[in-house]
Amino acid sequence: MSFVGGLDEAAKHDVLTTIVVFGASGDLAKKKTYPALFHLFEQGLLPKRTRIIGYARTQMDRDKFVARVTSFFKVDVESPAVKRFVGICEYVSGQYDAAADFQRLRGEIDTNEQAMGKRGGGEERVHIYYLALPPSVFVSVGEQIRSNVYDGTCTNRVVIEKPFGHDLESSRQLSKDIGALFSEDEIYRIDHYLGKEMVKNLLALRFANVFYEAVWSHNYISNVQLIFKEPFGTEGRGGYFDEFGIIRDVVQNHLLQVLSIVAMNQPKSLGAEDIRDRKTEVLRRILPIQLEDTLLGQYVGTRDGSKPGYKDDDTVPKDSTTATFAQCVLHVDNDRWRGVPWVIKAGKALDEAKMLVRIQFKDMPNPLFPNLPRNELVLQVSPKESVYIKTIVKEPGLSTNLAMSELDLSYKTRYQDIKIPDAYATLILDVLNGDHSNFVRSDELDEAWRIFTPLLHQIEAEQVVPLPYEYGSRGPKGVDEFPSERAGYKLSNKEYHWRPKSSAASTTTTTTTTTTNRNRNCNCSDDAHSNTTYSRSNDNNNDNGGGSESWQSAGPSSPDGLPGGGGGLQRVVVNGGSGAAAADTAAAATNSAAATTTTTTTTVAAAATLAAAAAAAAAAAAAAEYRSEQCECSQCNPNYYIVPIHVLFSSRVEYACRDCKFSTHSCIDVQQHEVARGHRRWYSYPQ
Repeated sequence: MSFVGGLDEAAKHDVLTTIVVFGASGDLAKKKTYPALFHLFEQGLLPKRTRIIGYARTQMDRDKFVARVTSFFKVDVESPAVKRFVGICEYVSGQYDAAADFQRLRGEIDTNEQAMGKRGGGEERVHIYYLALPPSVFVSVGEQIRSNVYDGTCTNRVVIEKPFGHDLESSRQLSKDIGALFSEDEIYRIDHYLGKEMVKNLLALRFANVFYEAVWSHNYISNVQLIFKEPFGTEGRGGYFDEFGIIRDVVQNHLLQVLSIVAMNQPKSLGAEDIRDRKTEVLRRILPIQLEDTLLGQYVGTRDGSKPGYKDDDTVPKDSTTATFAQCVLHVDNDRWRGVPWVIKAGKALDEAKMLVRIQFKDMPNPLFPNLPRNELVLQVSPKESVYIKTIVKEPGLSTNLAMSELDLSYKTRYQDIKIPDAYATLILDVLNGDHSNFVRSDELDEAWRIFTPLLHQIEAEQVVPLPYEYGSRGPKGVDEFPSERAGYKLSNKEYHWRPKSSAASTTTTTTTTTTNRNRNCNCSDDAHSNTTYSRSNDNNNDNGGGSESWQSAGPSSPDGLPGGGGGLQRVVVNGGSGAAAADTAAAATNSAAATTTTTTTTVAAAATLAAAAAAAAAAAAAAEYRSEQCECSQCNPNYYIVPIHVLFSSRVEYACRDCKFSTHSCIDVQQHEVARGHRRWYSYPQ
């Protein structure tokens, strides 16, 4: 499997390269920086002569250092690749303000370069200083680098992590202080969202497709939404988060950067400065945000006490008014976008993980088809990269009714042999190649703070109290109405359910492609899906409320509370030979027949098909392999989804839900899972 197509090959050149990771003992280095460096090493994308030196205040021997930096690798840490990688890694302990410690670091760099075969003379060398540190020490570390480590005979690059200041004034001061030490060409302000595959794809999507660029303006677009949702709170970092809040943490940087790419005019070239010029041009035309165009929230604990509220964290002040949710409207005052509202929504402890851009087009003034729902272009950045266009088509068959469908590109289906790299790996590779395209320039940063600083100061001066919302909910009161009331977003009046295409659908089982009404993401609460009736919100398809689906079992409840007849469940093994294949075929026929019989009358032929399918499925299930294996559900591993499960003595095939929100999901074994969750037995297989 290839890592990614089209990456710059310059990183493979024989350039003597030293990467110094400051803050090497911290969470950022452990969870992001070192795993990204290992990915590049594993794929042969680091220069052949590379050394990585970790620097931090923590005293650690080599064994502890290696155990820490490899703890988030997604491979066996005893593998040959990991052993080769740690062989190029070292650790130096020292203070961040001690000249002697930095001089010792410089000695380690020189020693390593000699060991790598430094030839002297005009040999090309690169020193990269990655500051995985809090902003409070940026300047002091920068001063020590400049005074005691900086080598004017080689290329020097300094990588700085957000936050870049607290408001406009502090950001300008930080830029001034760092700018006094290093040139703008040497500074790489990293915003990892700019390294995400779908964000990097925006330039190609916009400027390589004539039909997109033709409608990319206020003439055709009604409104744009940028949505960021995290299903977890600030557990473990509440004290840190309380200093910043959701606007500084996510909106002012990640989402505003994405907005600038969506909104910018075509650059003169794909050169870094031309791209950043266009982004800055857009930011300069965004008006400061008004408080009345903002909705703020702060999550509270769940009613059953299973999840804590924001202020339940001991590190958070009990009277904190820091927002963990924000929704606001921005306006771009230029010829292309004048009159188009841009809605940004971001929050923690919400009902799902998602980041997407939703572009809704204007109504079609067409007398032939009145009251049509609006077309939408949706770019899902995470967790599953995809692009789909909501479009109107005629329903198949003799009907003349119209239906909402989609043109869909799901990356995992279309590009099965391409491994999409982690955003940090992509950006570090850009640093190695000296490419600034996906990094924030100082004037971009200045404009971003100009937009949000007046709002932030007003919120703090007036001590605005955010609205409460329950952990795991959609957000505070008014969240669903906000886009419609403030931005003219129009909810579809036609039922529509988008779900990402599964690669397994085309290669493994007919059931998944046939039973589209049963294999959807379940958003039910608690164990509601074990009842005979349940419903779910239409959030996966819309994100603005409106529309829902509910379905009811065709038969009576079993003694254990499951729909359909009693008797327990059996696993249908999709790769278990002819029996499993027959079960899949029978399951597909069962559901196909069941769909047919939802009309007002049931034909004799359909009933016969249903009975035959049930008998075949029961026989296949009885013959299928039974496995007592660890849970590989999608909550534990997003690359798995639930297989059909046949209910004995029933005429139906049941499906366990794909994305249950259970707090106890932790790959426990099947028997424990069965008892703890009341699901009976349910399994999954790799896509």
